Amino acid sequence: MATPTLSLNLELIKFFTPVFTFILIFAVMYALLQYAKMLGDNKLLHSAIAFTIAIFGAVLSNTARDMIEYMVPWFTVLIIFTVLVIIMYKIFGATDDDVRTVIRKHSGVQWTIAIFAILVALGALSNSFGQKALTGTEKPGEITDPQNPDWRPGATTGTTSTTDFNTNLNRTFYHPKVIGMLFLMLVATFAIAQLTKPVTKGWP
Repeated sequence: MATPTLSLNLELIKFFTPVFTFILIFAVMYALLQYAKMLGDNKLLHSAIAFTIAIFGAVLSNTARDMIEYMVPWFTVLIIFTVLVIIMYKIFGATDDDVRTVIRKHSGVQWTIAIFAILVALGALSNSFGQKALTGTEKPGEITDPQNPDWRPGATTGTTSTTDFNTNLNRTFYHPKVIGMLFLMLVATFAIAQLTKPVTKGWP
């Protein structure tokens, strides 16, 4: 006997993505203009500027919309993770002042957030422009394999010479040489940070 299954189809939501992107851009830009007050305290002017930027970013520019759609989930993950960490610290007795002090005075936290933001921005750029740039490098009449569209003439297994940008990027970053280089850079950075740290009184 067949049992009914419940499936959730979210394909319809994709049609409303530009609307959600528009609302997000408008809200963020309006909040920034209201907070910075670079153009005074004219809410109507701030609304008009935020509306114009949202129209260009969410409706007229597919590239800008693609970048925003890529970045928003990652920053959402960062915000949720940060909130959970703060809640955990508060459970053990930390106050709001303690949290502000850590964020303001500890450069490690600031650098971590900055590096995360830079990586997400680079990922959004590669997601929006990478495949277009790679497609532009193909030669007219180049022979491809219909059974394996990512194959290119002269390519071998595990090569980065495919027609798919994400495949090339993943194989580059997960290559043993790249991972080894990143590990050495991490060790060197940690060693330099420890060696250049000022010696406290009474050491050793």
